Amino acid sequence: MVTSINDNNNNDIDCFSEFVFLFSFLCDINLLFLVIFYRMIFSNKLPLFRFNLTVESESTLLSADKYSLFKSLISHFYQKKEMSNMNQRPVMERTQDSISMSFVSANVDELDPCFMYIQILKEILSSFEFEQDPTEKDYYLHTALWWYTSSSSLCSTVNRALRMMDVSLMIRLGYFIRDLLKNIDEIYLNKINEWKSLGLFKVYRDQGILLKDFDQLKNSKGGLLAFNNFLSTSRNRSIAIFFADSNEINSESTRVLFEITVDPSISNVSFIDLQSISQYSHEEEILFSMQSIFRIGDIQFDEDNHLWQVNLKLTSDNDPQLQALTEFVRNETFPQKKGWYRLGEVLYKLGQFDKAQQVCRVMFEQTNNPCELANIYHLLAMIKDSQEKYKQAIKFYKKSLRINRENLSSTHIDVGASYTSLGLVYSKLGKLRKALRAHEKALQICTPDSPSKISICCNNIGLVHEERHDYIQAQHSYEQALELQQKHLPEHHPVLGISYGNLGKIQNLIGDHAEALASHEKALHIFQRSLPPNHPYLGITYNNLALVYEKLTDYSQALFYYQKALEIDQSSSLGTTLTNIGVIYFRMNDHQQALSYYNKALTIFKKTLPTTNHPHFAALLNNISKLNCSEKFFE
Repeated sequence: MVTSINDNNNNDIDCFSEFVFLFSFLCDINLLFLVIFYRMIFSNKLPLFRFNLTVESESTLLSADKYSLFKSLISHFYQKKEMSNMNQRPVMERTQDSISMSFVSANVDELDPCFMYIQILKEILSSFEFEQDPTEKDYYLHTALWWYTSSSSLCSTVNRALRMMDVSLMIRLGYFIRDLLKNIDEIYLNKINEWKSLGLFKVYRDQGILLKDFDQLKNSKGGLLAFNNFLSTSRNRSIAIFFADSNEINSESTRVLFEITVDPSISNVSFIDLQSISQYSHEEEILFSMQSIFRIGDIQFDEDNHLWQVNLKLTSDNDPQLQALTEFVRNETFPQKKGWYRLGEVLYKLGQFDKAQQVCRVMFEQTNNPCELANIYHLLAMIKDSQEKYKQAIKFYKKSLRINRENLSSTHIDVGASYTSLGLVYSKLGKLRKALRAHEKALQICTPDSPSKISICCNNIGLVHEERHDYIQAQHSYEQALELQQKHLPEHHPVLGISYGNLGKIQNLIGDHAEALASHEKALHIFQRSLPPNHPYLGITYNNLALVYEKLTDYSQALFYYQKALEIDQSSSLGTTLTNIGVIYFRMNDHQQALSYYNKALTIFKKTLPTTNHPHFAALLNNISKLNCSEKFFE
């Protein structure tokens, strides 16, 4: 009898022994009744935990005090059975890093890169036609949702790849995620009227959260929270709390229970009830589609369960912040580009260079089209350029250029883009003749109906002339660029600020300091109107203003603007600012301070410049040499 009820489950044996032992203290009921009763509980045929036992129906067997203990005991063992079932299910992820969240600030400029990545990935997968279908013949015997709910390894792999932004794995799982998204959307649309008729309902999700992320969550109260993967929740709060109990919490994390209010009448976010689909119907699971977005409400500590409860509300389709966010992401993520190349460009723009490279590797495997290969090489070159691997960047730009010249007209826009990019990298390597030739070829390709491209080429040519100390030619090129930009750009466009800054530098170098000061002040005004206060362009402009005041021998004003530049500048130009401050102190005869700043600049240049032959490096060494000679003279 005992072995027949354990269903080969050791947990049932342990539970049954404990059940019989404890229950024997409560009442005189024969062993056969206990076995049958236990069998009903643990086979889910008697859901005592789901309804209230009444005194009229059960208290006739027990005294009042024993009945109270009986009720608690049954609840305890039913819950223990459910917990046992859930422990056997690895699909419901319970570790503290099992989901990926993005806190969406009201300032879209501070948007979490992971949010944009998932948003674009979702768009790509929803519309992408995969050339290769899954190779396993059994795949089409079931829906993607069936596979997702039946295979714990597949479920965890998909969500882990989304959480870790594992681009390579996500691309290989792309066909499955596409099918899963479609399955969820189709089921949701078929059931949408039923959901709307039910009205408001709540679901729950436990989570272990790192303390630093929890602080960000608290600071984001009233804002938006996006779950970047597929979100499993339960309509049963007790089950969700159990999962919270099972989370591994350490000194760097805290326990959180999300209470999510859903109003199906105001949102079209796809979600489905898995109770009739899943093998684990007792979990009452509601599955939300990838990257569902919620409004963050109250956050309170639950003393009884020793966890934080965070109230969330599924966003309305008319939520103004959500609409602004959607529009921003669409505009900033190359909507004119298609497929994986779009994802690669987005990752590049977000500074996710390694992941962008993963996309390039996958794209190389999937195409033999010459134009597509040229674009991939160009993107790969841009990545290497940003990683300051300039020689590799040149190699890939040349490959892209060669393919385009073989397959496109000599005046095609892509050919011009390759020449422009090559010119910029040559300048970074100090190869100024090659840089000038490349930019001049790019200019020759531009047509009169492309003033923006012509102005870019003129500006780039001016930069090379400036590096070569041909200031008259540089001034001419900068003025050409500025004249074109003033005709087709808004009054406070940042590009105008850049051109004013470039022109101001040349005016300062040729001795026209009053004009230089006016140009830099125009640039500063534009940047202050159009950019955040810590933007690098402001740091560069402060640096340029300091250079003019230095020429005017107004050293106090020069130091003032250099210090303002230091407050902002953390880029490779930091070395230039430190060098310039050293020059000011040298001219003020404070040689100790001058040497201190020169040494700081030298440390920066060793880390950021590709070669010691770079002009900036040579100029700094020359300044140090002058300082040493001056010291010896005074000795």
